[in-house]
Amino acid sequence: MQRTSVFFAILLTSAVLVAGLSIRFGAPVAAQEPDTVGAAVPVADADGLPIGSITVTEVSDPFTEFDPAYPPEAGSRYVALTVAFDADAGARFDIAPWTIVLQDDAGFLWDQSSIVLPDEALVPELSSQTLAPGSRVTGLAGFVLPEGSAPARVYYQPESSRLVPLADLLGEDAPNLGDAVAIVDSEGGSGTVTVAELTDPFEAVEPGQSPPEGARFVFVTLIYENSGAGRFFVEPSGLLLRDANGGLWSATSVSRPDETEIIPDLTRAQLAPGDRLSGAAVFAVPEGTGVAGIYTSPVSGQLIQLAGLEDGGDTESAPPGGTPAAEPDEDVSASVADDACADLEPWLASTRERIRRAGEMSVEDATLADLDSMAEHMSEYAALAEAQLAESTPPEAEAAGQALAATLNAYSGAIEQILGAADPGKDTVLELAGGMNTFNAAGARLQESEAELASIAGECGLS
Repeated sequence: MQRTSVFFAILLTSAVLVAGLSIRFGAPVAAQEPDTVGAAVPVADADGLPIGSITVTEVSDPFTEFDPAYPPEAGSRYVALTVAFDADAGARFDIAPWTIVLQDDAGFLWDQSSIVLPDEALVPELSSQTLAPGSRVTGLAGFVLPEGSAPARVYYQPESSRLVPLADLLGEDAPNLGDAVAIVDSEGGSGTVTVAELTDPFEAVEPGQSPPEGARFVFVTLIYENSGAGRFFVEPSGLLLRDANGGLWSATSVSRPDETEIIPDLTRAQLAPGDRLSGAAVFAVPEGTGVAGIYTSPVSGQLIQLAGLEDGGDTESAPPGGTPAAEPDEDVSASVADDACADLEPWLASTRERIRRAGEMSVEDATLADLDSMAEHMSEYAALAEAQLAESTPPEAEAAGQALAATLNAYSGAIEQILGAADPGKDTVLELAGGMNTFNAAGARLQESEAELASIAGECGLS
């Protein structure tokens, strides 16, 4: 066992250099205009006020103008983006290299990685700084990609809440409503997902199920089909809606009248070869902000587009028989809020305990010192996720609970990938890189879950 552990540790040193970042969730702000290399994309600050523009002026793949004393690890290569930040909106512009994110052709998102440049390099590495109005700086954002992985898209991610497209490097058209998109689920099964229908706004909900203030509901019907020879999982916890400001939104729980619930809510399910399943997901999106796309994240760090809706998309009307949500009586609303807060305290206690236990295990797992314990933790992470989903959750905490369950499952999947990295027929370095990418991203999402719980608790006056 000790020899195996040392073997993994050696490979891990290489794998960490190609570790990526996680999909992040939150409230959107920035305006965005995708598209090609050389196009300036306006961006905004956290309040939605214009601060400047960003232009990806060049993509170097592979990038070879690095200091020869610091080459990339075997099995990987440097990719460099030349990026110009322009404070052309009459405001100061705080910039940082880590806000530039590269997506590969498999949908995985990669963080910026430092590249040592020779002294005579004309374009420096990007650095964090504040631009005064009218200033413009250009620099290199470097990435380490495994061989066989191609750059596909560039994003601006100024905070965990936004993902703004800057450049499409492959020139591929986004799938339309009704197109079947091939995906691999979190356990390696093959299938397709089709976004069949989108209703925006969606109002056929039970009275008292109004969206959050300043938001509206968007209803999406999806079709999952097993196109492979093995099992294929329906994984609604990985669904995301991207709005026109770059915000990524996970699905929320909404009650619908029985007579309108022809299509049931999606739940995790296993499909046998040839099976097909339809279901619905509902998202709460800010009023006045368009819907830009529907995505799925089979594993943390991967984002696959299921439908592009940059022009608003072809939306369908609400299902027959739907009725708009009634405006709740003020006293009833107060009573519902009181009940929700009463239910919240025990849910917070059990959920925080799961976060504590996951954090404790992740510290042990990060060392790769005890593979037997890691295998046990893999099962425990999955059990924690199952318990989280099984618990009765107050409506205002539903999204946070689902996000935590997805994070716990991501930990389990990451360990499974790491422990199986040396299996015959697998590229060990790439498998370890993918596993550590998912593991590290799950750690970041676990911290976000803690912050989200604190916010939810604060709204009810709880600590």
